[in-house]
Amino acid sequence: MRKLDQIGVLCLALWAGDLQASPESQARLISAAQLDAAPRIVPVLSRRRYLAGDDGLLVREILTKGSEWGVFRPTRAFSDMVPDSHSTADVWGMLPVARVRVTDSDSQGSRLLMTDWLQEVRPGDRLLSLAALLPQAADTTPPSSVRVLGGLQARTYLAPDDWLVLDRGARHGLVPGQYWRIERGLLGRPLVAEIEVKNTSEQFSLARVIRSQGPIRSGDVAHWVAH
Repeated sequence: MRKLDQIGVLCLALWAGDLQASPESQARLISAAQLDAAPRIVPVLSRRRYLAGDDGLLVREILTKGSEWGVFRPTRAFSDMVPDSHSTADVWGMLPVARVRVTDSDSQGSRLLMTDWLQEVRPGDRLLSLAALLPQAADTTPPSSVRVLGGLQARTYLAPDDWLVLDRGARHGLVPGQYWRIERGLLGRPLVAEIEVKNTSEQFSLARVIRSQGPIRSGDVAHWVAH
């Protein structure tokens, strides 16, 4: 296999979750306020919509030279009131895009060097800290069931390795590392899927589909698998 083909396969595998994901390549849930505060990518010398490794990247904020950041793309907002509402009560799903290092800063902002990427960067992508999301012990017993609100990408059906959002979070006893099981009928046959919680906010959780015998859809109910 040619080197370029190997790189392409590697990037696809990382994006799909086939390889062990590092902390910065995990999707995130952040609040609307955190989204507004996150540094926003703007192009330096290019007006192209997609930016690759050799393109100059800039954020308007003054960041510490040499610091490293993850580049994430906001996808969908989730609300316990109205789906896809953009109120301050929302959480936003963020998909990983790239990793950058600050090379210089001045009164105009900070210039960035792309050191690793899963796909091309777009103006408007946000910078988030690379600090690992450490699991915390639950201070309450999780509910017996939670509901799937939808995926980070607007798809009708969700499959293995997709990211999905649950309607309960840390307030309700959900923590990273918990497993939940979805069971329902599909065309007269049982569908069984297993999902793992990866990230939580106060009211919502972000989970990864570990395995599934069929498609998952918004509204499916998952039951806690106690270990």
